Amino acid sequence: MEFREIGELGLIAKIKNPLLAFSPGISEGIGDDAASTLLSPGTDLFSTEDLLVEEVHCDLVLTSAHSLGRNSLAVNLGNIAAMGARGRLALISLTFPLRASVEFADHF
Repeated sequence: MEFREIGELGLIAKIKNPLLAFSPGISEGIGDDAASTLLSPGTDLFSTEDLLVEEVHCDLVLTSAHSLGRNSLAVNLGNIAAMGARGRLALISLTFPLRASVEFADHF
């Protein structure tokens, strides 16, 4: 079976229960665009990570590095907002094509 046959929701269903069994502090997890972890009573930490993939979400010929960085942050802040929370910190995961310049990362 290939991923395209089960899709994103099928993959989520396949991995959801085993993961939650090992994550008792997760108050809301897979199924949303973000996860909520209870740090202490009344204090939750919301985490999200959405990747923007070249040729799927953007075309680097048509998109500036600054615009891509801005959109990446906006997508992830939107995930946090959808859960009724506010973003305070950003954790950035990057993967750039080898042909990208160091200046591209600076502008990102």
